[in-house]
Amino acid sequence: MNIKKLISKITGYWLHKTTTLPIGVDLFYDINDRLEFGELKTVFDVGANEGQTLNWVKHHQPAATLHSFEPVEKSFLKLKAMALKRPGCTVVHTALGAEKGSMDIKLFEEHSVLNSLKPGLMNHEVNAKTETIQIIRLDSYCMANNINRIDLLKIDTEGFELEVLQGAGKMLDDGSISFIYAEVGFQSQNTRNTRFKELIHFLEPKGFLFYALYQLDAHEWKTGNHLGNALFVHRNIYPS
Repeated sequence: MNIKKLISKITGYWLHKTTTLPIGVDLFYDINDRLEFGELKTVFDVGANEGQTLNWVKHHQPAATLHSFEPVEKSFLKLKAMALKRPGCTVVHTALGAEKGSMDIKLFEEHSVLNSLKPGLMNHEVNAKTETIQIIRLDSYCMANNINRIDLLKIDTEGFELEVLQGAGKMLDDGSISFIYAEVGFQSQNTRNTRFKELIHFLEPKGFLFYALYQLDAHEWKTGNHLGNALFVHRNIYPS
């Protein structure tokens, strides 16, 4: 048994040379090194939940300025506490969508990652807690805060990804977003996640090319409910 296999067997870690790491394994290596973009400066985390992505991004890109959006009160308070431990983080107690407004949502209190602004995906149990959340457009937030470029726009909003992008029309049309990293589903049976092909159809005319899939979750693949995160790259970053 060679040393690589022995270490893997003992530790449970898979060893791989960085330069031959397959595309789609490490998002930040792909962006920083393989695509030669360098360190990310401005990151938007839409659907931040309790700060999982905030922690992940700041661990790998400590110098990045992070704007995290979470509309649900209980999750937002945990996100806010997480942000206090990390410099360069702004947390915003709102959702991003196609239009400014408010919405009543029925919550999954025990499984907050399932909370969605899509009516069909809310908790329809009789005793489900209802909360009124606020919605703003990404374009409006950028204008109010003098943000004219986003390096990475991450969206994990349980089926609300297209609405978020519709609220970013000006930033998209201006080519002011370099990378979009969004949760997607693949099969028609998956009614919770935005379908991969819908994002391609929306983003391709706006100059984005699909690059790779990350963090694939196939534990429900037999029912068609597997999902992952898709990375799209704007053509302005790598003009032909």
